[in-house]
Amino acid sequence: MIQLDKKHINNTRILVVDDDQLTRMTIKKILQKAGYQVTDTDRGDKAISLCINELPDLVLLDLMMPGIDGYDTCKALRQVADYNQLPIIILTGLDDIESIDKAFESGSTDFVTKPINWSLLTQRVRYALRTKELFHELIKSQQKLTRAQNLVRIGYWELDCETNIISLFDKTKYLLGLTSDAYPMNELLSHMSDIDADRIRHCIQTTIETGTPYTIDHSFINHDGVALIINQQGELSDQHDRKLITGTIQDITERKQAEELIYFHRYHDPATSLPNKEFLQLQLDDLIRQDQGEFLTAVISLSFDKLRSIGGTIGEDFINQFLRQSCERLLRRIPEIRSISRISTTTCGFLLSNMHTIEQIELICNLIINYFIEPLSINNHEYHTTLSIGITVYPIDDSTSLIQNAIIAQKVCFSQGGSRFLFYSFDMELDTKKQISLESAIRRGLENNEFHAYFQPQINTSNEQVTGMEALTRWITSDGEIIPPDKFIPIAEETGLIIELGIEIMKQSCHFAKQLQDSGHGTIRVGVNLSSLQFSDKNLLTTIDNMLADSGLDPSQLEIEITESIAMTDISHAINTLKNIRSMGIKTSMDDFGTGYSSLSYLQKLPLDTLKVDQSFIRPIGENYENSEIARAIIAMGKSLNMHLIAEGVEEAHHYKLLKKLHCNEVQGYYFSKPLAQNEFIRFIEKKSYLKH
Repeated sequence: MIQLDKKHINNTRILVVDDDQLTRMTIKKILQKAGYQVTDTDRGDKAISLCINELPDLVLLDLMMPGIDGYDTCKALRQVADYNQLPIIILTGLDDIESIDKAFESGSTDFVTKPINWSLLTQRVRYALRTKELFHELIKSQQKLTRAQNLVRIGYWELDCETNIISLFDKTKYLLGLTSDAYPMNELLSHMSDIDADRIRHCIQTTIETGTPYTIDHSFINHDGVALIINQQGELSDQHDRKLITGTIQDITERKQAEELIYFHRYHDPATSLPNKEFLQLQLDDLIRQDQGEFLTAVISLSFDKLRSIGGTIGEDFINQFLRQSCERLLRRIPEIRSISRISTTTCGFLLSNMHTIEQIELICNLIINYFIEPLSINNHEYHTTLSIGITVYPIDDSTSLIQNAIIAQKVCFSQGGSRFLFYSFDMELDTKKQISLESAIRRGLENNEFHAYFQPQINTSNEQVTGMEALTRWITSDGEIIPPDKFIPIAEETGLIIELGIEIMKQSCHFAKQLQDSGHGTIRVGVNLSSLQFSDKNLLTTIDNMLADSGLDPSQLEIEITESIAMTDISHAINTLKNIRSMGIKTSMDDFGTGYSSLSYLQKLPLDTLKVDQSFIRPIGENYENSEIARAIIAMGKSLNMHLIAEGVEEAHHYKLLKKLHCNEVQGYYFSKPLAQNEFIRFIEKKSYLKH
């Protein structure tokens, strides 16, 4: 593989086109530090002029710019003859499928979403340049080989149709790796596959009977066991009452290998060697052409829900390895899947052909989901993930957008919590547009400080005082509309905005806890939930440290909460991160315990201070304490591990009485209070009495 050495990098020219000066300058500084020559501009028309005059090796191009936007700039560059293979990487804050497809249709090579992951930017640039160099070398090699083959008849042969002896002239025997100048035809045919041998016999017989010349490509194994690909041409020749077939052979092995390599790079993902989205479309088009109307064909878009957050911790190479092993698992276990294509960073696609019923498709999708309940082992570590599966069906759905609509269904599935499959419906397209609109609203909300931390009190069962509070996110728009968390949290997680949102809520929480202490309301611990993306963020510890320093809050008053499913996604990462958090003097907690798939052995490994009993085990408890078995068992287990216990979902007096009897340390729920704004929380704790009588 071609590597870009330092000298090559120093001679590489990159053009950065972005109307945002801060983004442009940051990219320029990063790439110059990596050794590249960088020119920048803020407009598309200037970019076109610079490209014509300076001939850059790669362009980083923003989509949304005044004047000529990124789409039209990309199209204009592709119309310049010298820029057919120029790598153009699109920079975009729009990550909806329609915008990305439009970018590729305009001629872009790759895309990077904003906010930009700076650590990966130089890798993407280096890869695009390496791919360009490899493609050029392949084209050069193919052109040289083609010229040579047009000029030279490499080998000549003659078949005596009466004796079936083939004579090899000049250096033909060396070309084929043979030792003699003449062989019986069947002996030479034995160097080929049975299929190729039968094809050549048929060609020769047809030529003898009709006089029609033939051309055929076939395999040939020489005496050293080397496999060659031979182009053979033959025609009938009568000489002195002898019927002969004369012809030429050419070793086209290198040309075929070059063609196959070019084909591979066009239709495969370079990082995983999996087929790509374009290959999936070829497969689908071929199936539709051959369709006789007897069967159904399902187009499947499958995303690994937690892979992005895991990869954020370990890196892009891990994501590639995870995808390869996951696809191998599917191919081993589901015989109906013949090949799997990578269609985005964490999403794969495949076809289920010759399906008889919708129920058969549902059965296979359920099998796939169940297969991934079992963790995937990579480098002696186990990783859990759920799946979101979107499905379109031919000929039921529109044949022109089957893959696109399957992706839409998969995204809707993910936004609903994943771990399921959904068939595409037209309403989903409307939902997707609403989600894109909601994403823009979230960005505006963060800019306008519309997100607020509300706090639900946690009551100590021994003294019935407020000793803790859990921070919960509430979105109140500028016009007073309250957006439920289940509407915006999934979108924030999918787009990565959850990182910025989480920082804002942690900041508000630390400042409020410090305010309570300074105003004489006591030392009240605050629990802050982390999403999977936050927990895998490499800057997490620095962020927490900055929040504590900025607010002046003692670390012991902060409790970091993660869910059971986050911990089990990558147990090794969870252990190390929780240890680092505890080393800062901060408490750690497992939220929603009992709803995932952890075991006592895993729980013992995790450095936790607190275990929170999920509300789903508290709410069903009746007045006579029926349906309390699971809650009792979890509390007993937590006590055996010397953990602090908090029960959520306490809504009735008998819930509280039982939990107090079981010596659960703290409780929270609507029996005491709903989540409260800061001023409401202060009024609540000033009441001094929190129990309903």
